[in-house]
Amino acid sequence: MNNQVMNLSPESAVNVSAGLAEHPSFAQIQQWLTERIADLLKTQPTEIDSELPFSFYGLDSVSALGLSGDLESWLRRKLEPTLTWDYPTITQLSEYLAAL
Repeated sequence: MNNQVMNLSPESAVNVSAGLAEHPSFAQIQQWLTERIADLLKTQPTEIDSELPFSFYGLDSVSALGLSGDLESWLRRKLEPTLTWDYPTITQLSEYLAAL
């Protein structure tokens, strides 16, 4: 799984608007991110460690922008494109987004 580049092509995208709570909780955001990364890597969510940095899973700058865009769509709010660099793990990003 390490060093695999995330492919954020339209055909691999999940339905980013499905299951959105009005104010998603930490757990909901963490689950969404875990499932999104697992889907992109074509693996099971149980194979994703929320404490490992996104770079471990092959997240490059293009993939990070795609993930930020997907989060914007799912959360229905504008987000900084640098989020995955400012909050480099699923846990850190989930905590930040849940606090917004």
